[in-house]
Amino acid sequence: CFVLIHIVITGASAKKLELKKSNSLEKCLIPYGVLETRRDTERRLMVLGTLHQVWRQWVREESLRKGLSVLVADSVGGNVFPFGSYRLGVHFGGHNADIDAVCVAPRHIERSDFFGSFYDMLQGHPKVTHLRATENDGIPLIRLKFDGVRLNLPFARLDLSAVPESIDLRDAATMKNLDPMCERSLHGCRVTDEILRLVPNFRNFRLTLRAIKLWAKRRRVYSKVMGFIGFETLAMLVAYTCQQYPDALPATLVHTFFRTFSEWKWPQPVVISPPTSNSLSPFIQDPTTDSFKLDPSIMPVYPEFNTCGSTRGVVMKELKLGLAITNDIWQDKCEWDALFKAPKFFSCYKQYVVVDVSSASPDDQFLCSEFVETKIRSFIETLDSIPYLTAVHTNPTCYDSVLQNTNNATWFIGLAFDEARPDFNLSPEIRRFSTTLNYEAFQLNLLQKGMRTEVTIVFY
Repeated sequence: CFVLIHIVITGASAKKLELKKSNSLEKCLIPYGVLETRRDTERRLMVLGTLHQVWRQWVREESLRKGLSVLVADSVGGNVFPFGSYRLGVHFGGHNADIDAVCVAPRHIERSDFFGSFYDMLQGHPKVTHLRATENDGIPLIRLKFDGVRLNLPFARLDLSAVPESIDLRDAATMKNLDPMCERSLHGCRVTDEILRLVPNFRNFRLTLRAIKLWAKRRRVYSKVMGFIGFETLAMLVAYTCQQYPDALPATLVHTFFRTFSEWKWPQPVVISPPTSNSLSPFIQDPTTDSFKLDPSIMPVYPEFNTCGSTRGVVMKELKLGLAITNDIWQDKCEWDALFKAPKFFSCYKQYVVVDVSSASPDDQFLCSEFVETKIRSFIETLDSIPYLTAVHTNPTCYDSVLQNTNNATWFIGLAFDEARPDFNLSPEIRRFSTTLNYEAFQLNLLQKGMRTEVTIVFY
């Protein structure tokens, strides 16, 4: 049973309490590594600066190869725009925090050039490791590590003869005459820019988003690739909360986040920037067409995407639990640490599907693990369609090197069965998933890298 408490801050004493709770929240976040060190900050800035120079130099050289004069090639520009958690200043510290940055080029630079000569140039760069191109994804991109910093680089070609340093990607005119892939590649950057414009108090927004992101990661409901909540969705839901309570401090905003979205009438969309008559403004897809949709958040720019999946029950349960815990925090029954306490996933179920992947070397393992992780969601959706499975709970955490002296990664999916069907048998589904993994891995040349996968059921 969850008791609803509506926090209303009025008067000087109440504001002092709100400030005290917000300060304690900020202090609580520090041990979890949500703030990076100055050294890490400087290294990321240096990596982005170097990448920007490399990109502009490549655009110039590619322009010359295409027959443009030296004078024109020197003026075509090109730019790299970071977005997402890094741009909003809520990326976590440590070596695992990646940076999303879209590489923008003028109209004469083709996508094939990006995945061709630019990829080849990166392959020969002494500071580049773990290089991989994913051309067939919904948003094609190049993944790599540059001087130890993980980067995800989508590509966008604007219908312009040159890309100046001062270009504003929020301008709807930049979206004209673009192919759908370029629209999708620019989407994350434009959403980030719009969120920065729309939130009433950026400092309060950023601390609130840091707390909510940590909650989602600790409670294991943070993974877009696994069908849970992605960063973009979290950022927009927090932005909506800040819009509704522009004068509230982070402690109130965190509580209000859980109160609002644990009781939201899903799939009613969350709108943080209403549509306009402009043809490039947000368009709204009918959220009722997908019964599994959890968070049909209307994006603040065109085009919008809505995360959905088979994990609605898990997320809703965690939102309601988050509300109960923040109720207790405001009543001084517990501290903020209670909100970030990790769940005891391995004591919740009697059966688990175990997906394990191994390879010959650490570098190969990076590619193989990333590949398998992107395929687990489709397997989850298959399991969800089985009537006698009453719960399918994916743990989005990847457990590296469970076995000593090996390069392997393991994921776990908790299962609950209808007691009326004790004779369950998931062998056909597991066999089909394993066959699909091996076939697609062969197509990507991963099996030749020593990739081995094993999908089994274990009983606790």
